Amino acid sequence: MVRPSLFFADAPELTDEVACGVLDFLYEVTTAFENRYYAQLKRHGQQCEAAWLDLQAQHEEKQQDQFVAFDDDLPNF
Repeated sequence: MVRPSLFFADAPELTDEVACGVLDFLYEVTTAFENRYYAQLKRHGQQCEAAWLDLQAQHEEKQQDQFVAFDDDLPNF
């Protein structure tokens, strides 16, 4: 799933100190979220990786099927 990037339209002007404070807060929230839901995040990541590997294997199989052995004699030019 492709998600659009987050974009702040008309973002308020912040002082350097406030911008750093907001960033620190967001890091703390992200860390708390990751700590709380680590097992679920890990499990989902593994499921996504397995699905990706399956798709990749299917693609490789299709690629191999397209290139069947060619044993015909080549013409002389």
